[in-house]
Amino acid sequence: MARPAHRTLAAARAPKGIVNEVAKDIALTGVIATGLALFLLGIHTEDAPDALVLTPRPWLLASAASIVMACRCVLHLLHWWPTDPHTRVARFGIAALMPLLPLYFVWRLLQDPVETVIYLIAFYIFAGALLLLRYATGDDRHQRWADAEKKLTDLWDRVADWLGAAMVAFACLLPFLPFTDRYILDVSIMVLTYVMLWDGA
Repeated sequence: MARPAHRTLAAARAPKGIVNEVAKDIALTGVIATGLALFLLGIHTEDAPDALVLTPRPWLLASAASIVMACRCVLHLLHWWPTDPHTRVARFGIAALMPLLPLYFVWRLLQDPVETVIYLIAFYIFAGALLLLRYATGDDRHQRWADAEKKLTDLWDRVADWLGAAMVAFACLLPFLPFTDRYILDVSIMVLTYVMLWDGA
C-alpha cells in the first residue's frame, strides 16, 4: 500500500521535488476520482417501456472529479506542505484560486448563482479549517497524526473481534426481531453482500 502523501511530503525536500510530487498526486487523484464516479455519477439509468436508457451526465462527473482534485491540491498546499516561509504567500495564493478550477463545471451543472456561491463558500470554509488545523497542531502535526493513528489502530485491534461477533449475532437474530419486515431484510442482505464483496469474503 502506498504511503500517505502527508508522510512523504513531511521530509524537507527541494521545492521543485515537492511540486513534482504534488502534481503527480493530484493527477492520480483525478484519474481515480473519475474512474470511481464514471458509472456512479457520470451515467444515469432510466426505465423505458422497451429498454433501459443510459443518460450521460458529463457536467456532474466533471464537477465531482475537478472538486476532488482541487480539494487534494488545497490539502497539499495548506496542510501537508512542510513549513516554508519562502513559499507561504505563493501557496496561499494558489489555494485561494483553487475553487475557481471546478467553477465552470459547477456552473454548467447547477445553473444557479445562489447554489454556485454556496459552493464557493463551502470550499473556502474547508480551506480555512485546514489552516486552523495546521496552526493549531504546530510543526509536529505529522508526528501527532501518526501517534493518533497508532492509538486508533491499537483500539480497533482490541475491539474488532468483539464487534465482529456482535454483528454476526445481530445478523442471525435480525429475521426474528419484531420490527423486521421484508424491506429491512432485503436491504440488509444487499448491504451484507456488498460488504462481503468489499472485504473479499
